[in-house]
Amino acid sequence: HPVIVTNGYAQNVLEVGWNFADDGELLATGNLNPYAFDVFKHNPEFLKKEYEDKLTALEADGWVIAPISHYLALLEDRGVEPIAIDPPVLDGSWQPENSGNMFIWMGGEGLVPGDERDLAILTGNVTVRSRLLAVETLITLAEKQNVDTALAKEWQRMAVRELLLAECSDTTGWRPQKTEVDYGLKHQAKALEMANKVGVWLLKSMGQTGTVGINSKDGTLIEKETFGGAPFKEILTQAPDGLEGVLVESKRPTQIEWIDYGKHFEMRVIIPATDQETDSTDFPPPIKVTIPLTHDHIQYTPSLTEKEMTVRTFPLSEYAFAKNNKRFGLPLSNGLLGIGPQMTLVLDQRSVYLAANIEKGRVIFEDRTVPAQAASEWRFRFYPEAAEKVVAIAFVTNVQRVEWWSLQ
Repeated sequence: HPVIVTNGYAQNVLEVGWNFADDGELLATGNLNPYAFDVFKHNPEFLKKEYEDKLTALEADGWVIAPISHYLALLEDRGVEPIAIDPPVLDGSWQPENSGNMFIWMGGEGLVPGDERDLAILTGNVTVRSRLLAVETLITLAEKQNVDTALAKEWQRMAVRELLLAECSDTTGWRPQKTEVDYGLKHQAKALEMANKVGVWLLKSMGQTGTVGINSKDGTLIEKETFGGAPFKEILTQAPDGLEGVLVESKRPTQIEWIDYGKHFEMRVIIPATDQETDSTDFPPPIKVTIPLTHDHIQYTPSLTEKEMTVRTFPLSEYAFAKNNKRFGLPLSNGLLGIGPQMTLVLDQRSVYLAANIEKGRVIFEDRTVPAQAASEWRFRFYPEAAEKVVAIAFVTNVQRVEWWSLQ
């Protein structure tokens, strides 16, 4: 895709620069915080001095003030070849240096302490999305049995709308206030309630009883009696070989459990509710999980490519953040991250959906927003295989997993 970057460009007699690149309201108000309602207003003197006069001076100096479309047309007319961005751009935000890329929306604290609920917002939205996907599958199956699904479709449409409202980006991030967080949680709960009710109605309309699973990937129903579950399970007294370097840190009391499921290991980080406060701050006590990264690669499935079930590999040490010893928070849309040549991590996004803060030699999952009074349990799955062999598992774990309904 053609990309125009904001750090300018010069080649032969063609040169381009940006006269402003930020939130537009800051230009019109003199860089005032939009949350300062009493002073946030149009400042024509600032706008003239800092922008209009500057544009006039640029034009007098020979510059052409033009929209991006004009510049692109000029490049094409002159036959200017684009420069390949190498290494490629990763999933990210528009100002990654200020936000830890996606971290501030996925576990990082905003500007106002105490009200954020990143984990509840993100894991809840993932859960509701999966339920609604199952309802969509049930509608298709019910129509094959000549069930009138008109009302179910309307309920599904309204529930999807509630989820879209819940996914408003201001529920996490820079400055989520309590009203914004409550807004997301309220619409999330409404979407889940509607999904569960319409799911029950559809299953009963098809004559189903007991406990039924909906496999959205295959478009089939599963009876609980025929579901095998885990064929092997062993509680371990310590971390498995190769995972001894995994570290959990928090001022809050935490418990760690390792479980061997035969083909993969699961680490559960159990965080009970507590009234403990962090020293001299209103922020809740953070919880941090550090996992060694034993290769110099970023291996993940870029967002919007989950259905392709492929893994992309990027050179970690070639990125500026790695060269400058900084973190870079990736969203991991299907929960998969290759952490070594023969070790792949898959998050259970129903329990933990935080940014993977990648550094040279390690990846950190950290939540600085979990209220002390909220209990939670994070589940990390480790597969001793290359990421390409695990991506299909990540897909059915987090993108199109089996959803269960109890009709009793």
